[in-house]
Amino acid sequence: MKQKPAHFLNPGRFLLMQRLPLPTALQGAAPIIGLWLFWRLLSWFLLVFTAARYPFRDVERAIAAWPPSAPLSGWVYRVLLSPFDRWDVGYYLNIVVRGYRTDDGTAQFHPLFAWLSLPFAWLTGNPLLALVLTSSISALLLFLVFERLALLDLQPAEARMATLLLIFSPLAFVFFVPYTEGLFLLCAVASFLLARRGQWWLACLAGMAATLTRQQGLFLALPLAWELWVALCRTEGGATQMMLVLRRAPLTTLRKLCVAALPLALIPGGMLLWLIYRGVVLGDFQPDFSSPQALLYSTLISSSSAQVVPVQAFLPPWQRSALPWK
Repeated sequence: MKQKPAHFLNPGRFLLMQRLPLPTALQGAAPIIGLWLFWRLLSWFLLVFTAARYPFRDVERAIAAWPPSAPLSGWVYRVLLSPFDRWDVGYYLNIVVRGYRTDDGTAQFHPLFAWLSLPFAWLTGNPLLALVLTSSISALLLFLVFERLALLDLQPAEARMATLLLIFSPLAFVFFVPYTEGLFLLCAVASFLLARRGQWWLACLAGMAATLTRQQGLFLALPLAWELWVALCRTEGGATQMMLVLRRAPLTTLRKLCVAALPLALIPGGMLLWLIYRGVVLGDFQPDFSSPQALLYSTLISSSSAQVVPVQAFLPPWQRSALPWK
């Protein structure tokens, strides 16, 4: 009986095989780049089909996806770009085209995704294409950085398999539409990778970028603080030894810990910068103390958020989980 190759039952190892005469770094990334390109094209075909079946914008109702029609530029826009223009994308388009305003709901969207799209908009002359390029590049970088992070704890084949599971996860399509998820996860994963390498200022700068992408970036301070504590304990020979050092010289040790933790301030600092921008430039920071909900929305989100979703609220997890059953 003919023996099967070693990679027959291990697709991760199969994808790690080096077949192309490329530099080593690019050679290892080639399969990931290929899968990214495959999903980039597949998601586009799915969006074109969906937009043809369920037109959402006026241009989709006016121009058929097939056959090509005149003017050709209008048909190309309808087929290639209009399918991406859904829901929150319209708000990011407004930010790229005319900046933030308090009368159109854009003030509740954090700025980094739109700001990174501005150079592409300037180069291409098309803000929607700019958003697509930003999200697509973010997705590719996310996959590559995620594998680097996985390699710190896993064998190469296992790290590749973990990356494949991320790429083929049911919700991975969101990385290929002009939303913030790809950029946010890229910043989050990069912060963990840099923290594991001991590059704390860069790690927290990536966490700051995540906060400038979505409010949830604030929560990155917790795992990064824990990772910093573990790293500091490791330098002292373990957690037990660290506690002994704290008992012997509490003030000196606490001062050193505070200095070591300074980079963590960048993460809430990103939120603070955004709040200052909203308050000074937009005049949109007006705390409402009438209720906890009103205070959260008027400070952390925007007083104009009702223009995007008229009825919304923060709910505890148990209440949120019970909603589908009512």
